[in-house]
Amino acid sequence: MSIAIPRLRGTVTFLVMAACAIFWPNRTICMFYLFPMKMKWAVLVMALMSLFLAVEPGADAVAHAAHLAGAAAAFVYVRI
Repeated sequence: MSIAIPRLRGTVTFLVMAACAIFWPNRTICMFYLFPMKMKWAVLVMALMSLFLAVEPGADAVAHAAHLAGAAAAFVYVRI
């Protein structure tokens, strides 16, 4: 018998990325280990990619919407 555990890895990962972008927006990271970017722009690029894939027909919209929900949750949590 297995117990269904919700998979929140992507949501939590995006939540942490968004929170880091709020706290340290000008910190430089390497996007995909190749492109140095400021944290705020890297998270924005990832959010735009998730938004595009969430509205793209035929894509797994639920997972990408979960990423965006994680980013929104981080924004609300950090600002409160």
